[in-house]
Amino acid sequence: MMSSSIVHAESVWDKDISQFTTSLTLEQGSNIYHRARKPEAESAYRLALTNESISLFEGYGVALPFSVSHVVHSNMANLDHTAYKLSPSLQVFFSPGTTLMLKSGVTKEQLISGSTGAELFESTFETLNKIQHQLIATLQIGKPPQQNSFAINVEYLARKTVSQNTYLTNESRQISSRYGYRISEDSYAQVSGSYAWQQTNQLMSRRAEAGLGFITTVGGSHELNVILGTYRRIDRQQTGMFWTISDHLRISDLLTLNFTTPNARY
Repeated sequence: MMSSSIVHAESVWDKDISQFTTSLTLEQGSNIYHRARKPEAESAYRLALTNESISLFEGYGVALPFSVSHVVHSNMANLDHTAYKLSPSLQVFFSPGTTLMLKSGVTKEQLISGSTGAELFESTFETLNKIQHQLIATLQIGKPPQQNSFAINVEYLARKTVSQNTYLTNESRQISSRYGYRISEDSYAQVSGSYAWQQTNQLMSRRAEAGLGFITTVGGSHELNVILGTYRRIDRQQTGMFWTISDHLRISDLLTLNFTTPNARY
């Protein structure tokens, strides 16, 4: 299966970083459209450029990560494309425990119907182009779980999805906050809430949710994070419950495992 998708790791703001890499890979797929009948095989060359950079100054830091890849197919020139992701961010350090993060991002990628990430779309398309714009502002006071903390986050996301017979636009705005209180040396209680607006094509919806949870250290190697709460879809007059659980397992200084459940709703 072949696809064009770029993922950046979250920036760690503890030192200057300047890394630039290039790669050339050969990708082969035996059934690129994932069809039961008449499967089509294809190969493609991908040239990728990736940059990870963080520059720290007195009181603030700037990150400028970007990735670009160009794909050339052997026999299907109509599938040739360029994908990219640019996500600059600014981190302002007011004190050791108080920061303001401003982040923006633009992403363009192409999916082929047999590729990972295309399963939820209708099977009749051959290629799917996705363009996304994002703006995020986060104020963090205190460092969880070592300290009491409060965080407020404002996010805007616009996504456009285009295929041969689909034109889908999705726009969302969300404001959320979380307060955490340290109960003991290894336990931490948290309260969260959010309000979101979402518009898909001409359909508008609003959702409010509130949750309670905790973070606790188990045996010195597990960090278990649990949130349980309720949500309400205001336009539909629909109320339900949600929950999410994650576990951060530290095996050694060089190896950690993260287990996370989806944000389940019922």
